[in-house]
Amino acid sequence: MDEEFMSSFSRWALSHPKRSALWIRLLACEITQMKRMLTSLIQKLIADS
Repeated sequence: MDEEFMSSFSRWALSHPKRSALWIRLLACEITQMKRMLTSLIQKLIADS
C-alpha cells in the first residue's frame, strides 16, 4: 500500500471512533503478521549460516 493511501485512510478512520477501533485492530493484526514473518525469516537465516 502506498503512503498517500495509508495517510488518507487513517485520517478517514480516525474521524470516526468505531472506525478507528477497527483500524487499530487491523494495524495490530498487520504488525503481528509482519513480526511472525520476520521471525521465520531470521530463523531461516540463522539455520542457513
